[in-house]
Amino acid sequence: MGLIGVAPGADTSGRVSEILWVLHAASRFSRVARGWQVYRLDTRTGFIVGEPELLLLLAFESPLTVPELEMHFVTPIALARVRSAVIRFQELGFLVPQQDPSHDSVQQVTADWTKHGWRRAGEYCLATTDYPYWDYADATTAHADIEMMREYAEREPDIFRSNEHLPTDDDRVCPPPKQILSEMTLSLQRGMTRDRELSTPVSGDSLAGLMSGALGVLRIRKLRQANRAPAIRKTSPSGGSRHPTEGYLLTWGVDDLSNGVWHFCATRSVLHPIDQPLPPEIPARFGVDTGALLVLTSVFERNMYRYREPRTFRTVWLDAGHVTETVQLLATAYGHQSRRLYGGIRPEEAESWLRLDPYVEGFINAILIY
Repeated sequence: MGLIGVAPGADTSGRVSEILWVLHAASRFSRVARGWQVYRLDTRTGFIVGEPELLLLLAFESPLTVPELEMHFVTPIALARVRSAVIRFQELGFLVPQQDPSHDSVQQVTADWTKHGWRRAGEYCLATTDYPYWDYADATTAHADIEMMREYAEREPDIFRSNEHLPTDDDRVCPPPKQILSEMTLSLQRGMTRDRELSTPVSGDSLAGLMSGALGVLRIRKLRQANRAPAIRKTSPSGGSRHPTEGYLLTWGVDDLSNGVWHFCATRSVLHPIDQPLPPEIPARFGVDTGALLVLTSVFERNMYRYREPRTFRTVWLDAGHVTETVQLLATAYGHQSRRLYGGIRPEEAESWLRLDPYVEGFINAILIY
């Protein structure tokens, strides 16, 4: 890289000074304690620079030849520093020729996502697209996966598969999920036709059965590896048997179940009362005299213990989606109406109802049952 403006592998003839260089479209900046962090979303590389270097990079937001830039620096020392910095930014891939294919591709992706109001989601996509995922079609991958989990467990025990509570006299015992699924088979088949009169009042028994049928534990299997919690199989599927989704009920006017906030403890199959009063605005807000609000949350660490790649956050939504559909099928089978409340509840208010730390366990979705 003895010449300013020479790309790796470029022609070093007299035309090299005419190359238009541009700041790569995947470049982002953020203020940090020691200066500015400069990083590329698509390659997940970055470093810390001072303000002069940041301004130099920003000068290339519009295509620019290096001689055009050098015209603004008259002293030999300043010019030498600029040349050195430009060469370094070229080597690191932050300054690229205007026609660079990856720059063009990122520009197109960013424009497409931004057009739909999803710019941040587009950036997340750029940062995770080329993550080196394992190919489970390869016969050796299964052994590597087991070895990886063994190493995880040696560093940090995996003991957290379900939220637990000490038993109390106020716990409401729910029927076993296998019993619920057996009883619901015919009702579910009829319910799928959507031709039933959904006017059966919500009751404590129906809510207990619904929670067991949607979130109940079918089987617990002990794992041979040390420091590993038993694998849990529930009525709704979950990647790696992680089951990050938890279910809470806010109930009002329900026969045989007091007004309040309840958590479904899956391993004991009970509704456990949370020491938190029912928010007084809830019944009027949803316009029903008798009903329940089923709030689904995600315990993020439970999922991330196994799935540590950058896309793991999207899987908790898939997990909750399975549970949501099961809940609505069961509600129909019981003769209840149900309504998903996507966007109808702010996460921070739901988390305050349940006294949750959103960085540990956060709101995902809610279903009104009435």
